[in-house]
Amino acid sequence: MPLIISIAKSSCGCTVSAYSKDPIIPCESGEITASYHAKKNGSFLKSVTVTPNARDNVVVPYLKGKARECCYIS
Repeated sequence: MPLIISIAKSSCGCTVSAYSKDPIIPCESGEITASYHAKKNGSFLKSVTVTPNARDNVVVPYLKGKARECCYIS
């Protein structure tokens, strides 16, 4: 039975996720993309809840890092 990602929901509006809507057949792979748009410097921990058609297999990967200022323009 192919796996279909039904929902990929972020923990807040600052994390955007994109995922393949195509069925994933056994032994194949799919891709989920998530990014964090920091509004301030410092550590962050965000999650994306991934719900497939096999509802017993919900997965919650985390994005963890430290945002810092990369450039300064005056």
